[in-house]
Amino acid sequence: SDTTLTITILDPFASMDTLNLSLVQVSDWAGAVSEDKELIFRSRSLGDYDLSGDINVFNLATFVNAWYDQDLTYELGPVTGTVPHLVPEFDNKIDIRDAMTLKRMWDWFNATAPEVMAYEGYIGPSLELEQAGQDLKITLPEDVVASEIVIYYPDDVKKVLSSLTEDASADHIVFNREYAEEKTFIQLNGFTGQESYNETKEISFRIDSEEETEIALEVGYKLMGRGNELISKGLVGMDFTPTPMEYSLSQNYPNPFNPVTKIKYSLPESGMVNLVIYDLMGREVHRLVKTKQEAGYHSVKWDGQNVVGQNVGAGMYFYVLQSKDYKQVRKMILLK
Repeated sequence: SDTTLTITILDPFASMDTLNLSLVQVSDWAGAVSEDKELIFRSRSLGDYDLSGDINVFNLATFVNAWYDQDLTYELGPVTGTVPHLVPEFDNKIDIRDAMTLKRMWDWFNATAPEVMAYEGYIGPSLELEQAGQDLKITLPEDVVASEIVIYYPDDVKKVLSSLTEDASADHIVFNREYAEEKTFIQLNGFTGQESYNETKEISFRIDSEEETEIALEVGYKLMGRGNELISKGLVGMDFTPTPMEYSLSQNYPNPFNPVTKIKYSLPESGMVNLVIYDLMGREVHRLVKTKQEAGYHSVKWDGQNVVGQNVGAGMYFYVLQSKDYKQVRKMILLK
């Protein structure tokens, strides 16, 4: 058009693609030939709404807010192709397909574990942590639309599991990933239901460990609000007490013994506990435990004495653990 060459590139573009446009031997009206030119156009990452070069909780919050408003300018799918070079085929609605497209891009971008320093420096209120049996429970404020939780755990923990399904649903989007070598677990939650906006939210993580002592956890967090603002950010520590999966009564140690032995047992839930020593005739010798105890790993010593403090004779004895519907009997030998 006159002295202007206009080139229009029609979308949709492949995500993270590069287009090289070569202008070779372009001549003007006077017949002068210009030098060859190379023009490079790069498409943005699908889902990288803030053009930060990353897919993170900010992008999830942006998507959730667009879901609320059905703002089609933030539409992502359906898509064809392979990650990260996905090609969108927009269907003029924001739904589960768009959410799964964002998840695929998030998976690709988060191939390495997040650094602890990313969560240092507090903004807003601190995160509420609570232990409930084997679970770490986290309560989120009512105005949170998206959260990023990172759990850094020691070698004592075998695995961290999300208590929620990994699939996106009509009112809850979940992205998560475990980095086994770095002992790190990350989870993003997006709350797309209108009714959930004015309610506190609770998410849970199962801490799988066979340790019997407290485990030091570090939890990093970023919480996003309705207007894509960062509501809260920080890094908090927690001493997590492992809870067994089931009831158990271990063999006393040492066995045979003289004069003291140790009895260990585990409780998956709190309740009334009785641990009683009996002789071969079935007579009660000593009731070592008769109290309500919390879930966890417990132990008690027996010094070979009866309930009135007298030393009992050598021989075989039985010890019985009972709590709720669980009952287990084991035998031990006292030597003199």
